[in-house]
Amino acid sequence: MKYLLAEKAKSPVSYDIQDSHGEDSHKYILEEVKNRIGSIQNARSIAERVRNLRQQRVLADYKNKRFDQAESLGCKDEADAIIRNLTKLLSA
Repeated sequence: MKYLLAEKAKSPVSYDIQDSHGEDSHKYILEEVKNRIGSIQNARSIAERVRNLRQQRVLADYKNKRFDQAESLGCKDEADAIIRNLTKLLSA
């Protein structure tokens, strides 16, 4: 999402500005993305999907959940789908 905001968005946000929010940078980036998506419904959908993926990452990194191959591929496919969707929405 950082790349899309910095390089592909109609009005870009530099990496320095994105990083300047410290620990809150994830929230800032997600809010910036949501604000740039024309449809409220699309913005909510993207935000929910990103939050779900983040929860999976937290489980994997901090809760010692073991993901099988299908779960891992599902997360990767979801991330790829979000990136494709955001590329269309932010570059349009």
